[in-house]
Amino acid sequence: MTDGGHRSEETEAHRHADLRIAEIGEQALFKMAWPDQTDFYLATLHAGYGAQWNPKVLGPLALWKLFRDIRAGRYDLVAIHPPLYPFWHPRSFLAVLKFTVLRGHFAAFPGTLFSTMAYSLLRFLPECRMVGIDMADNFGIPGHHFFLLDRARRFFKRELPVDRWKVFYRTGHRSLPTRTFRSRQKWQRRLNAISPIGLAILPDILNSARRSFGAKKKTDLFFAGQVRDSSTVRSDGFATLEKLKARGVVVDVPDKQIPFEEFHRRCSEAWLTWSPEGFGWDCVRHAEASLAGSVPVINSPTICRHQPLRSGEHCFFYFPDDPDGLEYAVVEALKDKQRLKKMAAAAKQHVDAHHTVASLCSHIADQVVDDEAMTR
Repeated sequence: MTDGGHRSEETEAHRHADLRIAEIGEQALFKMAWPDQTDFYLATLHAGYGAQWNPKVLGPLALWKLFRDIRAGRYDLVAIHPPLYPFWHPRSFLAVLKFTVLRGHFAAFPGTLFSTMAYSLLRFLPECRMVGIDMADNFGIPGHHFFLLDRARRFFKRELPVDRWKVFYRTGHRSLPTRTFRSRQKWQRRLNAISPIGLAILPDILNSARRSFGAKKKTDLFFAGQVRDSSTVRSDGFATLEKLKARGVVVDVPDKQIPFEEFHRRCSEAWLTWSPEGFGWDCVRHAEASLAGSVPVINSPTICRHQPLRSGEHCFFYFPDDPDGLEYAVVEALKDKQRLKKMAAAAKQHVDAHHTVASLCSHIADQVVDDEAMTR
């Protein structure tokens, strides 16, 4: 691929042009990627969310029609984005109340509340090709998601621990899953249903970062992000930036929040971008820096990754428990600018090919839609 990913996206869309998809939840990945092929059923705590996608709010009538259409074989794929909390959790009710009644959206309260309840009824959907997609920052899988592990062809988990059994910590098992727990066929089947997935780079971010690629280099290292009340990887590593400055490294750290267009421009103007994890390891900054033409410097992975950036080819990893790890990685990387140019180009091509919304949707479809005739 030589055109920065555009040809790849067109190919993916054409390859899956015949799929009919029902997408359920708060995220609209398939609706963004293939809007004419996807019916988006909104189930959310936030009234009015996703209005730009003209969703069908998952009220009683919409739920009945969804069951009817699935039973009739109208859809080739049913993609479910499960909520963080079940409807019976107090946080769910209070959030619905906050985003409807307390903000003056009284008429939206019944439908929004029902849409949060409707998720639990999806376990009774007719037989279909079903996938679960969990893009949350947390590394666990809540108990109210387990029916998806039993029914779905695949369950895609973004922050999937490198020991995948740990997703059941305090949900499937009260502590670290034991040998007895891991030996049970039911839990082995559930574990085998889980696959890693990456963050989807949204179109506005994608296009802004692409436009920034190729800027003249002005700095050695760029970082912009929340440090206070965030990951200890960030707070511990932030002091290293002063050490790097003392060694003559040109470090660019904005003193206030900046628009993402400026963020991408300053990424592009830097040889390296420090990209420490935040609440989850899979930070969108990893991909943004790559698309803008800067080589990301990332703390060592803690998750199973989908189409990962490879250290020394697309990015640099360092170990945050090594007090000199970040400093050493940056100083060594800056010794070979020609290598950094090649790495930046390779990283951009890799993200363009594998981490756009269309690419991720195509990957999900590939995992569950086989060569048999479509159900329609």
